[in-house]
Amino acid sequence: MTTTALPRLTQVVRVTDVRESAGHVDITGVVDDRSQLSPGEDPVMQLRVDRSRGVAWTRFHGQQVELRLQT
Repeated sequence: MTTTALPRLTQVVRVTDVRESAGHVDITGVVDDRSQLSPGEDPVMQLRVDRSRGVAWTRFHGQQVELRLQT
């Protein structure tokens, strides 16, 4: 982790919903400051967390990415 904010790569997301099912946690949120979004980028963020595997998935610039969780 870093405290450095990179323009257009750093966004604050307000969590609007959290649901747990079948070992996953699904988190939905919205980027309130839409000036941080690229043209055509969706302000709604969805993240799926699989704690047993230590990974999470989300979309970044139209591509699904897998993130490793660290404790």
